[in-house]
Amino acid sequence: MLTIADPVSKLRYLIDTGAEISVLPPSAEDRRNPSVGMQLQAANGSSIRTFGDRSVQVDLGLAKAFTWTFTIAEVTKPIIGADFLRYFGLLVDVGRKRLMDAETFLTVPASYRRSAVSKLCVLVQADRYADNWMNSTR
Repeated sequence: MLTIADPVSKLRYLIDTGAEISVLPPSAEDRRNPSVGMQLQAANGSSIRTFGDRSVQVDLGLAKAFTWTFTIAEVTKPIIGADFLRYFGLLVDVGRKRLMDAETFLTVPASYRRSAVSKLCVLVQADRYADNWMNSTR
C-alpha cells in the first residue's frame, strides 16, 4: 500500500483506490458515542463498526490543504479512499510511488509499506436499498 504522511497532523494515511470512502480510526471519545446508521463492509464481508463523521484538514504536501469529512470507523490506520481522490482530482501513480494533483500537476512522493490492514482494502457503504435490489434481481 502507498502511504503519505501529513506533516501537520502527523497522521500517515494509506492511499487506497479500492476503498469507496475515506475513514479515520476512532478516538476514545468516539468509542464512547458510537453512531447508528451507516454500515461499512470489508472486502472479506465482515462488518466494520462506525462512529459518525469528522471534518478534517489534510496536508499532503501538494501546496494546498484539503478539507474532507471522513467516516470514523473501526480501522487501525487512516485511509484516503476513492471518494477523496476523485473529489480533489488526485491521481495515484503506484509505479513511481507518488500522488499527483491532476489540476496543477504537482506530485508528492509516497512510501510503499506492507500493511496489516490490507484485509480492509475495500470499504463499501452498505445500502439497504442496494441490498434489496440485488436480492430482487436473483
